[in-house]
Amino acid sequence: MKLRNISYILLTIMMTFVFTSCNNKCKHKETMWIVDVKATCTENGSKHEECTICHEKLGTKEIKALGHTYDNQGICTRCGYESTTDKLVYELNPDNISYKVVGLRIEKNTFVSTIIVPSEYNNLPVTEIGANAFSDCYFIKLIISEGINKIDKDAFNYLRHSIDLVLPKSIAYIEENVFGDIYLNNVYYNGTIEDWCNIKFSNSASNPISKATNSYILDENNEYKEIAKISEIVIPGTINRIGDYQFLGFDSIKKVTFSEGVKEIGNSAFAGCENIAKVEMANTITSIGVSAFAGNSSLIDIVLPSNIKTIESKAFTHCGNVTNVYYNGTLEDWCNIEFIDQASNPFYYNDRNLTNHFYMLNKNSEYEELTKLVIPSTVKKINSRTFSDFNNLESIVIPNTVETIGEQVFSGCTSLTNIILPFIGDGNNINKFGYIFGNHVPSSLKEVKITDAKQIAERAFSGCKEVESITIDGVATSIEDEAFSGCTKLNKIEILCNITSINRQAFSNCTSLTSITIPNTVKEFGHGAFYNCTSLTNVYFRGTLEEWRSIRIRNATSTPESYAEHIYVLDKNNEYVEIDINN
Repeated sequence: MKLRNISYILLTIMMTFVFTSCNNKCKHKETMWIVDVKATCTENGSKHEECTICHEKLGTKEIKALGHTYDNQGICTRCGYESTTDKLVYELNPDNISYKVVGLRIEKNTFVSTIIVPSEYNNLPVTEIGANAFSDCYFIKLIISEGINKIDKDAFNYLRHSIDLVLPKSIAYIEENVFGDIYLNNVYYNGTIEDWCNIKFSNSASNPISKATNSYILDENNEYKEIAKISEIVIPGTINRIGDYQFLGFDSIKKVTFSEGVKEIGNSAFAGCENIAKVEMANTITSIGVSAFAGNSSLIDIVLPSNIKTIESKAFTHCGNVTNVYYNGTLEDWCNIEFIDQASNPFYYNDRNLTNHFYMLNKNSEYEELTKLVIPSTVKKINSRTFSDFNNLESIVIPNTVETIGEQVFSGCTSLTNIILPFIGDGNNINKFGYIFGNHVPSSLKEVKITDAKQIAERAFSGCKEVESITIDGVATSIEDEAFSGCTKLNKIEILCNITSINRQAFSNCTSLTSITIPNTVKEFGHGAFYNCTSLTNVYFRGTLEEWRSIRIRNATSTPESYAEHIYVLDKNNEYVEIDINN
C-alpha cells in the first residue's frame, strides 16, 4: 500500500514537471485565429490568435463589418435588409400623394457603387424618376424598386460609363432618350414577356434592351432567362397593342406568334430583329405600324389576318427574303387593305431572284396559291399597292364593276402575261396604262384587254414595249396623240369602241404591228398616225368601202394604206372582203 502511494506521488511530480517545462519553453510556432464575435453586414466582429500547443491567447483583432450584398430587388442576401440610397433627392408630384426622384445629393462625378430607388419615401409611394435625375452621376448599378412606373426623358443624360440596370415589373412608361447616352452591361427585367408588352417606349432610345450587352427577363418559372437565348415569342391575347419599339434588341427571336385578342402592332415594334423567320398573326389584328418589321432580313413566312385594315409605311422595309404570305381573308378583304407605301407590302423588298407565293384559304379552309387573279364583282375599289411584287401572278381579270384602281397596284408583277381590266389608269383622272404598274410595265406582259375604256389618252400606252396584243372596247371617242407610239412589239390591236378619230402619231413606230381592226365610226386619221408601221399587213375596217374612202387623211403616213398589204371592209353580208389598195 505504501509502495502504491509513493508511485502515485512520483507520477504527479513528473507530470507537473513536464507541463511546467513545456510552458516555459513553447515558442508558439503553430497558431490559429478563433472568431469570438461574428461580423454582420453592419457591425464589426472580433477574433483572437491562440497557440495550438499551449493554448495561450496571443492577440486580438477586429473583423470589419461585411456590408450588404444586394440582389436585384435591393434586398441583402445575407441579412434581408431592404435598402435605399439615402442621398436621393425627392420632389412631391402634383397629385400630392406620391414622390419622384429628381437627383442625387453628391458631388459631381462622385462614385457611388449602387443606387437603389425605393418604392416609398415619407410614407408615400415613389412612382417616378424625373428628367435628368442622374445626369453626370457615376455609379455601376441602378436598382429601381417595384412601384416605380415612369422614367422621364434624359434621366441618365451624359452617363459615359457602363452600368447594370434592374427594372421593376411596375414600369409602364419610359420617355424619350432615357438610354440614348448610356452603356448598359446587364439589364434585368423583373417581369415576363406579357408584362414587357405593357411598357410604353417613347422612342428607340427608350428601350434598354437595344442598348444592353446582356439582358434578362423572367420566364414562366419566375427565373431569369437570357434574352439572347429566346428563339420564340408568343404574344398573349391579353395584350391589346404591341407598343412602339417594344422588341428592339430581341435579336435572337426566330418566330413570333400573336394570340387572338391582339389588335395592333406598333411602330418599329420588331424593327431590327434580323433573325425572325416566321410571323403568325391572329385574325384580331387590324393594323401594322410604321417600320414594324423593318430590317427583318431573315423573314420568310408571314401569316396575315383576315381583319387587317391598314399596313403603315415601311412596315416590311428591307425584309428581302419574304417568300410566302398566307392570308386568312377573302380577295375582297385584301383589296380593301390600305397599304400606305410600297414597303407596306411584305413582298416589296424581296430579292428579285426569289419567287413570291401568296396563299389564300379555299372552300376547304386549306391554303391555295394565287397565280391567276380574278377580282370579285363585289369589289368597287382596289387600293394602291395591293398586289405589288406578286411576281408569281400570271393573269389578271378585273370586272367592269370596279370603279377605281390605286397606283402601283401591280408593280413588280414580273410573271404577268395577260390582263383584262375595265379602263386605262385609275378610273378617274389618270389615264396612263402604266399607272397601275408604277410606270414600269412588266416585260412579261403580252396581252391587254380594256373592256370599258372612257378614253384613250395621249401616250396612254407609253412604255408598253413588250406588249404584243391589245383589245379596247368601251365608250372612248378618240385615240389621242402618240397613244401607242413606240410599242415596238405590238403586232395586233383591235379597237371595238366607237372612236371618231385616230390622232397624230397614234401608232407611230409600232414597227411590229401586223394587224389592226378599226371601227366604222372613224372619220379622221391624224398626221403620221401610222408613221413607220413597216410590218403592217392586215387592216380590218368594220364598215363599207364608201365609209373607208370618206375618212379624212392628214398626210401620206396618216393612213394605214401607206404600209398595209391587205385592207378588208365589210360587204352587204357583213363579211370581210379585200379591197384594191391601188384603185
